[in-house]
Amino acid sequence: MAEAVSDETFIAEDTELLEGEESINSGSKTYSVYQSVGDNGNVNYVGMTSRFAARAEEQLFERQIDIKRIIGGLSKADARAVEQTLIDTFRLGKNGGQLINKINRISSTANPYKYISSIFRGMDLLNKAGYPGF
Repeated sequence: MAEAVSDETFIAEDTELLEGEESINSGSKTYSVYQSVGDNGNVNYVGMTSRFAARAEEQLFERQIDIKRIIGGLSKADARAVEQTLIDTFRLGKNGGQLINKINRISSTANPYKYISSIFRGMDLLNKAGYPGF
C-alpha cells in the first residue's frame, strides 16, 4: 500500500501561477490536481479542476473534505495523468485502497498504451513537483 501523505508533506507552497509566470500548458485554460487528507493522515481523495476555489467549496459542502492543491497550471491531459497516477498509487477504496474516489480517471483496458503513457507522464510531473514517493 502507498505511503500516507500528510498536509505537511506534499508541496507546501502555493502553486498558483504568478503574473508573468508561464504555464506548462500551451492552451489558455489550466487545471490543478488536488488531494484531501483524512484525520488518519492518509490521502483519501484526489481530483482535478480548472476552477480550484469553487471546487474547494463544493468538496467541503458535498463530501466534507478540505482539498489542497498539489500542482497547478497543467493541461487537461497532464492533470488527468497526474490524477490517475495518484489513484493508482493510493488505490480506490472499492479495490482495497484508501481513496473514496468512485472511478479511475483513465481506463487501463480501453486503451492500454494511452494509460501507460499517462502514468509515466503523471509520475514525471509529480517527481518534478517534489511530491513524496516520486
